[in-house]
Amino acid sequence: MKVLHLIDSLGLGGAQIVIKNLFEGQSENKSIHVYALREIEPHIEICHQNIHVYPSSAKYSFAPLSTLSQFIEEQKIDVLHCHLFRSQTTGWILKKFYQPHLKLIFHEHGPIFRNFAPWIIDQMLVLVLKISRKDVFRYIAISNATQQRLLERAKLQPEKIKIVSNAVNLQKYSPTNQVTHPKLIPFAKYGKFTIGYVGRLSTVKGCRYLIEAMSLLTFEAHLLIIGDGELFDELNTLVQTLNLEDRVHFLGYIDTPEQAYLLFNVLVVPSLKEAFGNIVIEAQSCGTPVIATAVAGPSEIITHKKNGLLCQTQSPKDLASKITLIYNDKTLQQQIVHSGLSNIKTYSIENFIKNINKIYNSN
Repeated sequence: MKVLHLIDSLGLGGAQIVIKNLFEGQSENKSIHVYALREIEPHIEICHQNIHVYPSSAKYSFAPLSTLSQFIEEQKIDVLHCHLFRSQTTGWILKKFYQPHLKLIFHEHGPIFRNFAPWIIDQMLVLVLKISRKDVFRYIAISNATQQRLLERAKLQPEKIKIVSNAVNLQKYSPTNQVTHPKLIPFAKYGKFTIGYVGRLSTVKGCRYLIEAMSLLTFEAHLLIIGDGELFDELNTLVQTLNLEDRVHFLGYIDTPEQAYLLFNVLVVPSLKEAFGNIVIEAQSCGTPVIATAVAGPSEIITHKKNGLLCQTQSPKDLASKITLIYNDKTLQQQIVHSGLSNIKTYSIENFIKNINKIYNSN
């Protein structure tokens, strides 16, 4: 069975990381392909021979349709696995008007949640899901909450939706890693309590509440912020307003987050919404305790005070109290690390590939 994964771009995002893990977990498999509908910078690198990118930077265009249809015929593709809105729209058109034999799979990574996208894009996404229902073979939801949102908003048939949690490369994300990235080396022997944030600097990721929580801590702690985004200037101004310049460090995008986790005494995920939370399982795999807001995705991974801590959304006070708890209770910290490392085996690449292939081969 030959499978083509279709995605808008190979930009820096959760869906792209899922594809990277899937392909690098089966690097010798010549029957799988990725096709990105546009070029973008920066982009992730995927170590696999079958990576294809349409030579255009246009975000909204149907120009790739003819090329894709030809590619599907030449490669004798059986399954078209679509990630994110543009690829779902393109994939449905391909099946409906060009390649009716395809098994069409829609992989839902989170945009079905309101506020993940502008209103008009959100409404178009739901519309595409509804009008394509008869042509889609299966939907993959990355969490129970995602499945429920698909049922509520797109009115899909429950039997068509399969839950497959995202995976982590347990060999890459490991407590035995070494810190070699030049941006990280200065902090490798810091000797101070270090809080970590990894993600986009956007409103929905809630980084401002973590910065505000830093001003409420009664002990010395440092925050490493890894990631870029549209809120950089605003968050930098907030740090200056709170007089935290000496304790909050913006490191920008780093392509080796597996090294960064090793520097953190705790990783904080202060998101307002999160369909799954890849960084939660990445950090757990590295033996790093995690504090996350009690929103849909992370709350399915974390059991409070067992393999992590959950806190209220948009509450610097509650977040500061959870960080203080980790700081003061070393026994709890070690228990969370141990339980996290045990829990993470559920999210192995091997399990992920097996579950995906089971869907492809189902009737």
